[in-house]
Amino acid sequence: MVGVGGYVYVGVGAAEWAGPSVVLSVLLAAVSALVTGAVCSELGERIARGGGVFTQIYATLGELPAVLVASTLLLDLILLPAIAARGSSEYVGLVTERWVSEALQARLPLLQECRYLAPHPDLLAVALLLLSTLIVVAGTKVVCQVGAAGVGVSLLVLTAVCVSSFVSADVHHWTHPPGFFPYGLHGVISGAAMFSASMGGAHHAGLLGGECGRYSHTCVGVGVGVAALLVLFPAAVAVTLASSSLSSTAPLLQLYPGASLLGMRAVVGVGAVVGLWAGVLGGLLTGSRLAHRLACDGLAPRCLGYVSRHTRTPWLAALLCGAAAVVIAAVCSSWVLLRAAGAGSVGAGVAGAAAVLARRYRPDSPPASCDTPPAALSRSSSLAACDDMEPRHVTVEWAGGSWASAISEPPTPPTWASWRTARFLLATFIVNCVAGVGVVRGSRELDIGVWAWAGVGLCACGCVVCCVGLWLQPRHPPLTTTTTTTPILPLLAILANILLLLHLPLLALGLACGVWAAAAAAWLLKGRTASMEAVLCRALLTHSGHHSPADLL
Repeated sequence: MVGVGGYVYVGVGAAEWAGPSVVLSVLLAAVSALVTGAVCSELGERIARGGGVFTQIYATLGELPAVLVASTLLLDLILLPAIAARGSSEYVGLVTERWVSEALQARLPLLQECRYLAPHPDLLAVALLLLSTLIVVAGTKVVCQVGAAGVGVSLLVLTAVCVSSFVSADVHHWTHPPGFFPYGLHGVISGAAMFSASMGGAHHAGLLGGECGRYSHTCVGVGVGVAALLVLFPAAVAVTLASSSLSSTAPLLQLYPGASLLGMRAVVGVGAVVGLWAGVLGGLLTGSRLAHRLACDGLAPRCLGYVSRHTRTPWLAALLCGAAAVVIAAVCSSWVLLRAAGAGSVGAGVAGAAAVLARRYRPDSPPASCDTPPAALSRSSSLAACDDMEPRHVTVEWAGGSWASAISEPPTPPTWASWRTARFLLATFIVNCVAGVGVVRGSRELDIGVWAWAGVGLCACGCVVCCVGLWLQPRHPPLTTTTTTTPILPLLAILANILLLLHLPLLALGLACGVWAAAAAAWLLKGRTASMEAVLCRALLTHSGHHSPADLL
């Protein structure tokens, strides 16, 4: 949030997406992150030892949604270190008048004609990523110490930049042509969608907040959102008031032109490199843990779950994430990197808010008693199986020389007060939001402004109808706190994250759709039958011995 957001995305948003109205983009993205963190912290409170966004969505929505969310999160956690490393290289190059970067550049003429590839490998960014990967492998304690120091230094430098920019601020930069809204309202929303990549920490903090203590689960998610607002909003205001011609390359250094400000340029460069380095460490650390979690659940190659005996870190997963970030930073251009990230954070926000509503309205039945399987199964036997939701019956038959089992569920009519109705309303609301925001985005791409109001009306009507419908549903367990009295806040979190998700650049949307398709295909072909959940279900349902489920686990 501090490194990538403050030193890279503020200038990029002002230069390419929203102009001076980037301050509203920061405000919208921060409010979305704040609401999402507050909502998702309830999920962390309800699920003990949540283990992060992947485990909590896994336990609430199921295996496939968790795999889809984890795949795009892993993509973001590989892209963001690459973005931070390239940003550090650009700051070093401008501070040293390019002589350091040019000394490390190995030019490849074959890549100079391609827009999506870098004209030359950025060896300085590669070296920073390799060093960060080794630090992550060395241990979590080292990463936290280095990262905390980097965040502190970069915050001090960013504060100094804001103060000096306010001193030289000129309101005419907001009023002179093309004005405060050069790209209109769509530019503001697109800028907020771009900022969602750097503010994704609020979503993760909200999802992890339940593990931090009984009274701090909400404070963690809300606190990170407030911190994003307090750090990035003044920076955006100061930068846009101080200059009206920023570029996407090391934007904060352009506030101090000339040889007389060389000392201030050096200070800003040091703060930017240290803050972006902290972002590299944070991304690689989180990405390696997510890959390790997938491997432990049988949804990724088992080798990624190996943990070092000396450092207690998933060293192979860390090396894989670091190697992927190195290749991306060395080959891809900055134009591609800045437009490829963001889908993981807002996708996790949508899934987390939906999981909160699912957890509220899904009835919690008492565990059904399991019949002891017979010592010798007959040709056709039936026994009860334990399930968290409702009792089921398993029919075991002899077929083809081996035992085969089938699950038969008693039909449940979809009444108004059933979980199926609440699930239908939630799915209808999500589909309605996607359709409405899609109309708004399409009206922008096709330059048809009237249809944007149709999309707004569609989203508003769907929000009202589904909110009233969910309000009338019985909640499970009965609510005892004032923070979960209405479904309005989770629905607003879903709407805000879908709004940002569908206003991401087309490159980010296409990349996210490709990753989702690949992850779904991998789960259908392998993960659905080889995951830990599938193995345990088969053991509990078909084991013919006298072992209890606890013994099998």
